[in-house]
Amino acid sequence: MAEYLDRIRIAEQLLAPCVSFFGYLLSSDGQRLDDVAASVRKQWGSGLRSVDPKALEAIEPELIDASGERESARRWLAIAVALAQGDYATAVKHLIDQTAK
Repeated sequence: MAEYLDRIRIAEQLLAPCVSFFGYLLSSDGQRLDDVAASVRKQWGSGLRSVDPKALEAIEPELIDASGERESARRWLAIAVALAQGDYATAVKHLIDQTAK
């Protein structure tokens, strides 16, 4: 049971900021991507330390199971890397791709 709870915790460390980020994107209609990324950088800094791409790679099978497709899991992992590195413009692009699929 503890292992499953830990995997949920790892996923939540990505999903929680993505929910906030996506909400912010919805309120940023008509703004340039660079301006949105700069605004997020001002609030979140140079990268989210709470997002651990390596830990998320370990739960990739669960991400695949949740969506039913490997590409969706790969997009989540790409979002994690972008957020951890503070590459918010790339994170925006991946989030848009993820929600469009």
